[in-house]
Amino acid sequence: MHIERMHRTLKYLYMGGKHVKRLDLGIHAIMQFVRDKLLDRLITINKGKLSRKLKDLGNCHVSSEKLSFEMILPDETGWQVVSGSSPQKYFVNRIKTECQCNLTCSDCQNVCLHQYTCTCIDASVKWNMCKHIHLMCRYLQSKSIAIESTEAQNPDV
Repeated sequence: MHIERMHRTLKYLYMGGKHVKRLDLGIHAIMQFVRDKLLDRLITINKGKLSRKLKDLGNCHVSSEKLSFEMILPDETGWQVVSGSSPQKYFVNRIKTECQCNLTCSDCQNVCLHQYTCTCIDASVKWNMCKHIHLMCRYLQSKSIAIESTEAQNPDV
């Protein structure tokens, strides 16, 4: 009974009610389904535990300060962040420019998790604002500060 319900949910909610012949589209739909189920589970487990998420957010920001901006490589859709401990690359993309949620990092100019995506486990499965997203926020802040200081030193007449 549960498998039939899961199949119906996958087919009608994630695949638009169509028969999918391509394996990659089927796997993508299953990954979205699993991600949403894990998110729902995290919401029910952590309901009312906003302070724990804020503590994790602060810890990830501190761990991002140990990473270098040289680990960031621009990509056509976002940025690639090279892992410090393994040869793996994580992809960080910006989704939104603004969000109204309360789960923001004050050190990163009130950026929230919903504004960025990352392919690492911490962001995609555990639904945390990972150190790679914090690194990207710090990188973008440093670039904007450098541009502002350059404009202040060389004003156009």
